[in-house]
Amino acid sequence: MKRRAKLYLGLFLAWHVLFSCSKSVSVPEGRESYRVDFVLSGFTASVSSLDNGLKLVANSGNNVISGEQPLYFWSFNNGTLRPDLALDEDGVQWTVTPNNVDFVAGKAYGEYNAGRAASFRGVTQIEIAIPLKDVKSLNHLAFNVSGSDTGPKALDLLYSVDNGLTFVGLLSDYDMSSIKGTAWGDITADLTKLQRTEEIQKIIFRLVLKRGNNGQFNEKTGTIRIDNMRLSGSYDGKIVTVNPVLRHLYYHIFNSQDRKLVTEGRIELERNSLEMNLPLTLASGSYDVSFVLSQAVKTLTLPRTIKTADDYYLYNTFDNSDNQVFGERIMSLKVGEDLKIPLVLQRYYSQVKFEFTDKADLSEVGKIEIVQEHELPYYVPFSEARFPDLSDGSAIIFYPEFGKTEPVLQFNQFLGYLPIARDIGYALKVYNKENKIIREFSVSSTLKHNMKLTFKGMLLEGFSSNANFAIQLNEEWGKDVEQKF
Repeated sequence: MKRRAKLYLGLFLAWHVLFSCSKSVSVPEGRESYRVDFVLSGFTASVSSLDNGLKLVANSGNNVISGEQPLYFWSFNNGTLRPDLALDEDGVQWTVTPNNVDFVAGKAYGEYNAGRAASFRGVTQIEIAIPLKDVKSLNHLAFNVSGSDTGPKALDLLYSVDNGLTFVGLLSDYDMSSIKGTAWGDITADLTKLQRTEEIQKIIFRLVLKRGNNGQFNEKTGTIRIDNMRLSGSYDGKIVTVNPVLRHLYYHIFNSQDRKLVTEGRIELERNSLEMNLPLTLASGSYDVSFVLSQAVKTLTLPRTIKTADDYYLYNTFDNSDNQVFGERIMSLKVGEDLKIPLVLQRYYSQVKFEFTDKADLSEVGKIEIVQEHELPYYVPFSEARFPDLSDGSAIIFYPEFGKTEPVLQFNQFLGYLPIARDIGYALKVYNKENKIIREFSVSSTLKHNMKLTFKGMLLEGFSSNANFAIQLNEEWGKDVEQKF
């Protein structure tokens, strides 16, 4: 259950926190309660892809297409106005009058599930400024629209290519009166008649929301919902899949004596926060505490139900390989007074890199698929419990441009807190530009958390199933260890 941060037995959030999901257990009668401030630091402020100039796509096709294509796309599924697909994410600007934006149940579109939609309450006008540098032509602006019974039932859609000095109409008095309840309407505006598109640096779309024939219209409380907004056209450059990063801090606190769950929660951190303060109220006693920070487009895998410390595990799916997971645990924390506990989170992952040493041209390599061959590296902080039903068939798929970039692939391998090295292995399939397999091979090594592992060898020469890669290991983050293959 999502709820706004509040001060009450379980949780008071510092200014870094946007929202939390939490479940608290009340303090037992006859036991004193104390405030325990956990001050967390040691994690990165932002997350960037480890692709070193290579396009990393997990389980999807290449987004770089010549000709007509989606230039921008918003699914709103991550609860923000940031685009999922963009030529220039940072240049997009939304102006909502008044600024009442929320995110509610949405509509499925293509490979995107229904997720969320943007909901605007009491809004009379919405503007979206979109950069168009180097765009050759525009095709359509399209989106799904819905609203409440008291929301607007007509809209005008206009555009400006002179930075808002003048606006030209695309749609006038679009009738939304038949869109009721959970129904959605489809709006498509033709942009093919725009002249000299290649000279346009920015286009501004304006939605003017109106009463229409709605006698129940309430300009203060009526809502309009927008989902799956997309702008298509022609562009020869690279389109970036944005996928807004989710920074979630998970905490779980167990009673050290009976091992039962006392409280748990999930907090979303600000994008650039470097530290946070988490005050909790706990009864006197002894506790086992786990903090884990996940920073990726997908969330961590945790049990649906956690009753005791033996139920608790963490896992990051392999295709969520950009995730920078940090964490820390405390065993037998004694609470008998107010406490302030500084915690420096540790990396719960290691970095894995492939460096290809071929002298021959690798520009014909179209795709490289990597899967795990080792036992799933899920992390169980407080017990020796096993979870054999866990499975992960996902793959990391690279679409390299070796003719333009260094022949290097890189990703993060989640391991949890693992002070003793374990066996790891990967199977690679190499495809040409026609999507035909031209080589398959495997590599293996040992690895523990907070290390850098480099496999170094030839990608196409040799063609053996067990590659002779050099292996470089670094037990101190920031230095390199290498293994040839």
